[in-house]
Parts: sequence; structure tokens; C-alpha cells
Amino acid sequence: MSTAARPATSPARAPSGRWRDVPIAANSAANSNVRPPPTVAERLIAAAATSPEVHEWIARQIKAGRKPSEILVLLHQPVLH
Repeated sequence: MSTAARPATSPARAPSGRWRDVPIAANSAANSNVRPPPTVAERLIAAAATSPEVHEWIARQIKAGRKPSEILVLLHQPVLH
């Protein structure tokens, strides 16, 4: 009996209609380094980390009941003086 590790498998339906184990996609290791786009929460946290003033402003907006997505929109609007 071999002590070598078996490759990871996943059940799949063969063309004959029977279930069989097939190796998990070979490119799954390559895709493990792909990061999904940041969530609204992650983007808001990153924006808050830019300066204490921005952090305080975001905190006030949240306490006022604004949605995080609305706050991000406001952050990216140009400021007119």
C-alpha cells in the first residue's frame, strides 16, 4: 500500500451518468492568490485610516444614520468652496 498523498478530489458525474471522483481543478492553486474586490466596509475602514479628521467625519456620519455606501459616495465627491 502506497503512503504517497492522494491528490484532492471532488465528486463529479461521468458522461455515463455514474458518479466518480475527479481531481480538483489544477488551477485552483493559481486562483488562491486572487483577492476579491474590497467590500464597502473594507473601503470605509481604509478611508478612515487616511487621517484622524476623516476618521472622525466618518464616525459622525455613521452616528447620524448614513449608510456606509452613502458615506463612500460623499467622500469621493469634489469639495466646492
